[in-house]
Amino acid sequence: MLPKLMEANWPLVPNGYSISAVANANRFTQGGTSTLASLKIYRRKGKLFIVETDGVIDLSPVVEVADHEQFAATLSDILSKPQIFPEEVPNLRDYKSPLLAAVGVRRWSELERGLQMVSVAQTPEGIVAQKYVPEPSWRSGLAPGDVILKQRESDPVELADKLLAALEDPNWPVR
Repeated sequence: MLPKLMEANWPLVPNGYSISAVANANRFTQGGTSTLASLKIYRRKGKLFIVETDGVIDLSPVVEVADHEQFAATLSDILSKPQIFPEEVPNLRDYKSPLLAAVGVRRWSELERGLQMVSVAQTPEGIVAQKYVPEPSWRSGLAPGDVILKQRESDPVELADKLLAALEDPNWPVR
C-alpha cells in the first residue's frame, strides 16, 4: 500500500493519512535516504523549534530559532539537502522525542499544553504544510488538521512568512 500512496495524484493525503505518512512512505520505498524532506515546526510559549522527521518520529537535533532570518535559513537548509534516516526504526514504546529535552519537559502531555505544531513535507508536487490540533475525544495527542499551505516554489523567506502567519492565528486550538 505504501508505494501506491506515493504514486497517488494530488491531493496526496487520502482520508485518514497525514502528510507525514506520505513522507514516511518515501523512506520505505527508497531504503533509508530520501530526496523529499519532512520536518515539524513546534511553537510553545512564544518559542519556535524546528525538527527534521522521518515522516513520523522527530530526529535530532532540535533547532530553536530566534528570529525570522534564522527560521527561513533553517527551513532552507533542511529542505535543500537529502534526508538520511536512522538505520533502525526506534522502538516506539521507548522513544522520546528530542524536543522534550530541548523544551525542558519530561512527558508529551506536559509539552502539549499550549503547543502548536505544523508538519511540513516535500512532495513531488511541492511543499505542503499541515497543522496538527488537539483531538477533543483524546486525553492527549495531536491529530492532523487543515492543510495550511500548498505551493510549488520553496522560496525560504516566503515559506517562513506564510508559516509564521499561520502560527499567529488566534483561533488555533490548543490544550
